Amino acid sequence: MSAYIFEKWFLENLLPNVPRNSVIVMDNASYHSAQTEKIPNTSSNKEEIKEFLQNNVLFFEERLIPGFQVFRFPQHHCNFNSIEMIWAELESHLRRKNISPKFSCSMIQLIKNEIGRISNVSWKNCVQHVIREENDYRNKLVPELIIHVEDESSDESDFDDE
Repeated sequence: MSAYIFEKWFLENLLPNVPRNSVIVMDNASYHSAQTEKIPNTSSNKEEIKEFLQNNVLFFEERLIPGFQVFRFPQHHCNFNSIEMIWAELESHLRRKNISPKFSCSMIQLIKNEIGRISNVSWKNCVQHVIREENDYRNKLVPELIIHVEDESSDESDFDDE
């Protein structure tokens, strides 16, 4: 898959079939994004870096799709993405049942059939799993803090200079 093929499919096949004001959720697969211009690196010369900075003024251009909101998951956090779990389930089923070459008509039909077999219950289970993962992550980030307001371990006399 390439960014060009994905963008063509996205614009020609997905968007016409998704209701307006829908939220489209994408992971950070490399083909979901395309580099529109070369970004300077350590081998770039001073003029290339200067030109890049002048042209971009250090702002990024956000490509908006009128009528849609695109939400990207944080990179490297597939455990917060129920789509990744469903995709893994789909891939597993395809590997077990596939006997055809890549992109053959029978393989495409198998993909359609397996997508149709993904149930609402499976989605619900994946979403619930992600919610548990998010809660566990939040609990690890914010340690429990207990302050005893009636603790007698500190006395006002501790702060006197007498």
